[in-house]
Amino acid sequence: MNLRSALTAGAGRASAGSLRRRWHGAFVTIEVALALALLMGAGLLLNSFLQLSRVDPGVDPNGVLTMRITLPWERYEGSAISDFFLRLAENVEEIPGVETAASGAQFAPIGFLRQQFAITEGEVLEDSALPSALSTIASADYFETLGIPLREGRLFNNTDEIGAPFAFVVNRTLAERFFPAGDALGREIRLGTAESPGETGRILGIVNDTRNRGLQVDTQPELYASLRQASGVFNQIYLILRIADGVEPRSVLPAVRAAVSEIDADQPVYNIQTLDEAFSTGFATQGLAMQLLSVFAGFALLIAAIGVYGVVSYAVAERTREIGVRMALGAGSGSVRKLIVRQALLPVSIGVVLGVAMSIGLGRAMSGLLFGVGGGDPWTLAIVTAVLGTIALLASYVPARRASATDPVVALRSS
Repeated sequence: MNLRSALTAGAGRASAGSLRRRWHGAFVTIEVALALALLMGAGLLLNSFLQLSRVDPGVDPNGVLTMRITLPWERYEGSAISDFFLRLAENVEEIPGVETAASGAQFAPIGFLRQQFAITEGEVLEDSALPSALSTIASADYFETLGIPLREGRLFNNTDEIGAPFAFVVNRTLAERFFPAGDALGREIRLGTAESPGETGRILGIVNDTRNRGLQVDTQPELYASLRQASGVFNQIYLILRIADGVEPRSVLPAVRAAVSEIDADQPVYNIQTLDEAFSTGFATQGLAMQLLSVFAGFALLIAAIGVYGVVSYAVAERTREIGVRMALGAGSGSVRKLIVRQALLPVSIGVVLGVAMSIGLGRAMSGLLFGVGGGDPWTLAIVTAVLGTIALLASYVPARRASATDPVVALRSS
């Protein structure tokens, strides 16, 4: 054999193989980085989803059915609106399977009207400095139907009639924020502003907080007024039913529609949903994003694993003679496996570093979808890194183990 020609050819093959391995390693690095970033995004959304599911809404949503009715202003005004809904609630409570019925211009967790008010006994403030709260008009059974417990004082009752001083019920957040001395009960407040004053009344009850802006938002101060006293302010009212255990909530709808028609056959019932469904809309965005990212992350993880396995297998096939020489000179199978795995994990490690940087950027971009977890949550990052690292290790170990079982004689005879 011409030794010089043989050595030159071998060096050329080694150089070409080294270049190919560098390109393969670069692709593995990119695959790992993308997989880690997508896994991080899916992990953050899953963590956020779990945090959101643990939030106490402040109400008991099980078995609560809600629906909306809009009474035309040209036919209903003043006390006629409250008379309609109070009568309807009485009739609906006679339906088998219905435990209680109530009415409200809004219902937890979707209180949305903000009302300024003035504390009449105390410092006189400019309109721009007046405190404000979400306002809800509710019937007497509103709190019992939604499972909102009374903390102090009383709820609305039959003495809260039109013409009597307004009775207000407030949530704990309003009482603690605007009456830090703990003297909210009995305090007089006036709705509206100095330029546009509204009704004046006293705080007669304090109830527990609800997530009145949705599960993702902290509880806001909320002020409840009696439906009967505030009749004529709203013509779009929710009918809220608590259904008995074991009864499918929507099974009572035909009877409810019949009760509405008995009072006014022209009034449709719409926007029908259970309270569980109302809360689930708060999960919809996070849930869809989590599903999409999970699918992409799963594919990216699979591609990264295949990439690591393929590159290591190809490198082992190219280095068969080298492995044979090492083993013929006394290298053990364990040291061969460690060598191959160590070299295979180098591009993986670089990909992990790049993926961590990408994950932090992705987490910041996703901050609007997250709840109770930061965009760079270290626990989520540690878990997804461990998962990806374990899969990459397994993908590289399989061909490494196969290479370490190679017969040195056979390896040396290979071309």
